Amino acid sequence: MTNTNLIGLVFSNLSVLLFAGLIIAEEVCLKVYQLDSTLIAGSEGWLAFMMSLVCIPVVNHCWAQLVDVGQLWLFVSNNSTFRFTCLCLLLSDMVYTLMCILVTKNLNGLTRAIIYQLRIVGVWIVTLFLDNPIYLGGGKWEVFSFI
Repeated sequence: MTNTNLIGLVFSNLSVLLFAGLIIAEEVCLKVYQLDSTLIAGSEGWLAFMMSLVCIPVVNHCWAQLVDVGQLWLFVSNNSTFRFTCLCLLLSDMVYTLMCILVTKNLNGLTRAIIYQLRIVGVWIVTLFLDNPIYLGGGKWEVFSFI
C-alpha cells in the first residue's frame, strides 16, 4: 500500500465518522433542543468553512505534492466561469443541506443517511450514461465503469 492510498483511506474514514457525528448532532439539536433548522444549516456551513481553513494548510504542509494552494488561488482568481460554478454549487449545497435538516427534523437521522446514499447512487447512475471528458483526456466510460 502506497502512502497516497493510506492518506486516502484515512481521509475516507474520517469523513464517514464526521458525517455520522453530524447526523447525530443534528438530530439532538432538532429534537432535544428544538433549534431552528436554518440556524443549524448555517452552523454546518460555517463549520465546513472553518474545517477547510484548517485542513487545507495542514494537508499542504504535510503533503505538498497533493495541494498547491498558490496555483489553486491563481486559477480561482483568474477564472470567472469557475467562480460562477463554485457559487452555483455553494447555493445548491445550501439548499440541499437545508432540505436534509428538514428531513432529519420531520423523520429521523437514519432516513437522512439513506437519502444521502441514494444521492450518491443517483450520481453514479447518471455518470454511466454521460461521456467522461476528464478521464485520460476524454472519451467514454469503459465497460467496467459500472463496478
